[in-house]
Amino acid sequence: MSNEYIENEVNDRLYSSPEDDMSKKRNIEGYEEKFCIELAGKYIILAENQTEENPYLVCNIKYDNMFGMEERYDGIVSDNFIEAMREFITRIDNLLGTLEKERIDSCLPFNRLTNSECIKDSQNADFHDKLLIVKPEILAPEYRSAEHQLVLCVGGFGASVESRGRAVFVKELYSGHECRYNRHQIAGIADTQKIPNWAVDKLLEYNKKDELDKSAEKISKAPKKKSTLQEKLENAKQKVKRENGKKRKYK
Repeated sequence: MSNEYIENEVNDRLYSSPEDDMSKKRNIEGYEEKFCIELAGKYIILAENQTEENPYLVCNIKYDNMFGMEERYDGIVSDNFIEAMREFITRIDNLLGTLEKERIDSCLPFNRLTNSECIKDSQNADFHDKLLIVKPEILAPEYRSAEHQLVLCVGGFGASVESRGRAVFVKELYSGHECRYNRHQIAGIADTQKIPNWAVDKLLEYNKKDELDKSAEKISKAPKKKSTLQEKLENAKQKVKRENGKKRKYK
């Protein structure tokens, strides 16, 4: 059984798409979803179960774990619909505030990238160690901008052209955040002549750091030069002098 086959099986069973979950109403421990909104990579849910003493549930859901599985957190229940709806709206407002702050802090313009910023026909090329552009339509609306679309490929079976695997593991050029996409969600390899100036500068910084890291690794692995007999004698003399100096100092 090949690694690619195993990777595909894991992908089908564990990497459920949030879009798939949105096509049907969730049932959260007996509470059926009534309202759901996605913001900042999270889902805010208001669900209902009229057989419960507290029939209204509000909770958050995220998928940003290594298996891409649904995680529910910050759940509360209430017997008051208005109270539950107010909590639902408050959570939305808080996430909007977070998004606004992130955009202000980045000081970057909202710049949506498409196939036109990719090297022609590069979607069918090898992605390893390349700067890629994620298709904007697969991202949430608030993230359809260059700082979230430009990613460096760091591995995955899907990075190879002939592989049956789909997973492409990447690191965002701007934030360094690591994430995973399927190959069909990648628009192609970025044309560095068409990407924003900040991205060119970031790419140069990254390449320079990568070269320094490789040089340091090469030096650390290089065999150490053996000392000559003359050097060993000289080192022995210096050691004796240091020992004598210590004796005089502490006598």
